[in-house]
Parts: sequence; C-alpha cells; structure tokens
Amino acid sequence: MALAAQPGAYALVCLHHHPVPHGSAWLDELMLDNAEEFFGVLARHPGVRGLAWGHTHQPFEGMHGHIRLMGTPSTCMQFAQDADEFQVDERPPAYRWIELGEDGSVETGVEWVHEHD
Repeated sequence: MALAAQPGAYALVCLHHHPVPHGSAWLDELMLDNAEEFFGVLARHPGVRGLAWGHTHQPFEGMHGHIRLMGTPSTCMQFAQDADEFQVDERPPAYRWIELGEDGSVETGVEWVHEHD
C-alpha cells in the first residue's frame, strides 16, 4: 500500500464515492460501502491530512479526526443538496482547489465558474 511505503510523509487521499453522508437520500445510497473499514485504514496513517471526492457534485467540508474531508462540486452540473430524489441544481459549474503545505496543512476552497459577458 502506498501509505505504508511512506510512513512519515503527509498525504492527500482522493476517491470517487463519498465516505460520509451528504444528506441527500438518493445520493447517500451510493456512498462508499465500507466507509468504516476505510477510515480504519486511514487512522493507521497519521500523515493522511486530507480526503477528497467528487461523485456527489456538491461541495462538502468536514473533519474526521485529524483528516480534512472535502467533497467537490462538478465542472459540469451540480446535484441539488438535501434532496430525497435525484434533482439537478441551478448552480453553475465549479471546482475545488487544494493547496498542500510542507507542514501537512491543507488549504482549500471552491470556485464557482460564472459566464463572462
């Protein structure tokens, strides 16, 4: 495993499906099946400072212990937040930027893309 090969290094882990609920019933059915086991693996690697995913087409911010959780919106279309059934949101395309510091810090933000006149 890549994390075990670099035990003293800081790391950002990226995956597709979200490991924590977002509050949208239909979307949370598509969550990572083994999230508890996954977080157990990450807990054995204190250098993991960030976890990012994009499947949700929604921004998300949170913490799991010392790990910063970051869901990212889509560069295409957004899914409506807190929806029981699939619904597209009217928000524009967006992306998340992530800056990893040499000290293990994680800076991030979401940029919404607006059409230029």
